Amino acid sequence: MTTLTSAPSGAPASPAVPAQRRRGRLTRRARRAGLNLLGLLVALITLFPIFWMVSTAFKPATEWYTLTPHPLPAHPTL
Repeated sequence: MTTLTSAPSGAPASPAVPAQRRRGRLTRRARRAGLNLLGLLVALITLFPIFWMVSTAFKPATEWYTLTPHPLPAHPTL
């Protein structure tokens, strides 16, 4: 007759289980970081035209069509 023995209650059942958990956590963190970066990129692309419109509203007419546009007006006007 054979008896099945199990690991003591305080010892982990397998050394690979903690490594799999760590790998799973790192995968979730990497996925979350990637999604956050993607969301930030989409937000910047979406908000840039609004920023440019407000910035242009404060530029004098001579700065509107310069060959080297600047994001902020050199001499803000209303």
